[in-house]
Amino acid sequence: MPRFDVVLFDADDTLFDFQKSEDFSFRKTFLDCGLSYGMDIKRRYDDINGALWDEYNRGAIAKEYLEVTRFQRLFGAFGITRDPDQFNEIYLTNLAENSFLLVGVEEVCRALYQECRLAIVTNAVSRVAHRKIEKSSLGQYISDVFVSDDIGVQKPMPEFFDHVVSRLRNYDKSRMIVVGDSLTSDIQGGANSGLATCWFNPLKKPNSTPITPTYEIRMLAELLPIVGVSIEQE
Repeated sequence: MPRFDVVLFDADDTLFDFQKSEDFSFRKTFLDCGLSYGMDIKRRYDDINGALWDEYNRGAIAKEYLEVTRFQRLFGAFGITRDPDQFNEIYLTNLAENSFLLVGVEEVCRALYQECRLAIVTNAVSRVAHRKIEKSSLGQYISDVFVSDDIGVQKPMPEFFDHVVSRLRNYDKSRMIVVGDSLTSDIQGGANSGLATCWFNPLKKPNSTPITPTYEIRMLAELLPIVGVSIEQE
């Protein structure tokens, strides 16, 4: 019998290779719009976008503000005359149409699926998140998809995971585990609602925060013995 009955996976950078997807979509959107593209533009975007997402995760700004403001600031920095709202729509469409999985993800989900209920918990843009899962091979294993846009509150706020727990009412909260790459969003969010947590840390980043995950792994396959699922079931 597994130690956990429900595994709540973060999506980007836990199951999906978001960096690869973002780079592909960002470049394609610039080409689609007939704009010059260079790595200096992408680096500036990463800085702007990262700062805005930090604000969003703290509940300081709305998702709609984030989506348009990142391109508004980027275009201002490079003197690009393009409607940031329209550009964002094209970018999100491109982002939704590719779903690159990280190495070993499908095998791990297949093994866990034999014994557990699998769900995704994400702060991603709703239509992008749902479409990515639909286009990937993970849909056959994932029972539930919880997106902050749909719930009306984002990780790490307790209300997000409280909503998830309430929707999974037939399962014991003590037998649920949150798996994600973000200490401040996934791990703190799970802890805020009294859930077990597993920090997916493939790059061996130091933990300089007061946040303490229940478990820490470098490869997703290390999750199997933690959950209590035999590797032979892959």
